[in-house]
Amino acid sequence: ANFARWEPPHGKFGIGHPWKQYLKVGAMTRKCAYCVEALDACIRSHSK
Repeated sequence: ANFARWEPPHGKFGIGHPWKQYLKVGAMTRKCAYCVEALDACIRSHSK
């Protein structure tokens, strides 16, 4: 999504895509995945 910001607006209304929001969603998803991985590692270490 970083390289797509230059893309011109589309459609008859000339509305561009919300690239900054896509970047925020990607960052939050990545952070959530890190937390899930940490939780999984914690659960696996306690089950041994």
